[in-house]
Amino acid sequence: EARLIDRGVVVDLRCVATTGPFATLDADVRLEPMPPPRSHLSLSGSYEPSLSAADGGDAVTQQHSTESRVRRFLVGVAVTLESGRAEFPP
Repeated sequence: EARLIDRGVVVDLRCVATTGPFATLDADVRLEPMPPPRSHLSLSGSYEPSLSAADGGDAVTQQHSTESRVRRFLVGVAVTLESGRAEFPP
């Protein structure tokens, strides 16, 4: 569920993966207003590497892979928000 913190909206996120660089990702997704017509979308959290990721590749490669997946997720959220043209709070 979304909650209001200061002037922003925060949603808790937990991802559990069977493949990829992380086994679990616990984070907050935050959407905050900026001078119109802009907003700031961010994700802050931590993850546990998957056992398969720990066996192969170095830590830097695993970090880049996780960052790439998070970036793609945030781009998808941003595109969804922009296409809906919804404003919060109403």
